[in-house]
Amino acid sequence: MKQHVIHYHIAQRWWYLFPAQACWTCQGYEISGHIRDHGAFNPTQHLSSFGLFVNTFFFEICSRLRLNSNEELINVVNQEQLAARNVVFEPREIVVLNSLDKLLHLPVSLNRSVSSPSRVSDLLHWKTIHNIILYCKQHRGPVLNNIISNTHSFMDTHCHLDRLFHKHEFWGSFQQFLVKHAKWRSPNFVGCIAVFCNITPSQLDLVDKILTDDNVYIAIGHHPKSAHLFTEGTLKMIRRMLERPKVCALGEVGLDYSVGDDRHHSTQQNVFRQMLYEAINFLRPIIIHCREADDDCLRILKTIVPKHWRIHFHCHTTSWNNAKVLLKSFPNSFIGLTALVTNPTATAVHDTAINIPLTRLLLETDSPYFIPTTLTKHKKPSNPTMAILVAEKIAQLRGIPILQVLHHCRQNTEQMYGVPLTAISGLLFH
Repeated sequence: MKQHVIHYHIAQRWWYLFPAQACWTCQGYEISGHIRDHGAFNPTQHLSSFGLFVNTFFFEICSRLRLNSNEELINVVNQEQLAARNVVFEPREIVVLNSLDKLLHLPVSLNRSVSSPSRVSDLLHWKTIHNIILYCKQHRGPVLNNIISNTHSFMDTHCHLDRLFHKHEFWGSFQQFLVKHAKWRSPNFVGCIAVFCNITPSQLDLVDKILTDDNVYIAIGHHPKSAHLFTEGTLKMIRRMLERPKVCALGEVGLDYSVGDDRHHSTQQNVFRQMLYEAINFLRPIIIHCREADDDCLRILKTIVPKHWRIHFHCHTTSWNNAKVLLKSFPNSFIGLTALVTNPTATAVHDTAINIPLTRLLLETDSPYFIPTTLTKHKKPSNPTMAILVAEKIAQLRGIPILQVLHHCRQNTEQMYGVPLTAISGLLFH
């Protein structure tokens, strides 16, 4: 019988938490992993991702059993005697489970019981999970091997695949890249918007390769730092690219006063205006890059762009007060947050992450830049799948389940870019 693997989807880089010998089978379903701490698990560093697994796993189980809450699942487990018997949690397991309860805003259990569970964390014994999956399979059909519901998939709305590939000395499609770098892949990642903001004729072959992937779309624009290099030939190439169906937006474009001197400001503004007119002419959403030029950027946008145009204010780095002005000025606009939000010193970005309506939020990595702080020791460029860590941090700052963040950001991505987030065949973890 074919084995369908049901993973504890933490992340491939934490595989050592679930040793290979800890596997059990359940009528053709392999359950890999358990929560024993073998000395490698750091609750401070890894617990939030384990909490993501717990939420997504039991969300899927409850959906399959048509239950409305984890409490109802616990009642079923007790009524049907699905809990493991004659076993106890090991001391190291109890330490992890107590930390998990704190993460889920539950009081720490003083009398933790495997055989009489009273909370979700009590279900996290491999024998109990074995019984739950078997019960689910018998009563409502097989449990999906991809336990993270497609409803909570996500897309990186801003990355630079050309620069990412260059850093890895890789030349191929994005799907081939993910296969080669599978250990960094997130199970509910389904695609990205690849931004080319200084397109050259030599990159056209790369564009063609990237566009062969189902859920990879492209935005084309001209970065303000390169405004002095803008030519008539640049404009013609951008126009040709905008005629392609999977080129879903114009950007990134805008103003950047953080480098250079005042003489470049007028050049940037002229190119910015030209790009905005092109977006309107081709009916494309706009991706904005703005650094230390808020007043001029907003003034030009208001002058040229209709109020209800779709705009992605990319890589927002300032306070919520500034973000509010942008969102109010353009009701169909969105704010993109990167892994900068994971930096403990980025208090202005934290302010935005806490206060922005989830209906106006987009996840992005700006890959290969902005490495999440939890991964900086790996010395690797960021990649689009790491947008999940942005969602994780936002959920932590707001004190809400990460599924809630992913749900809204998925809808916002579809609304902003008009792209359906169907799963990419062969890219999800199995």
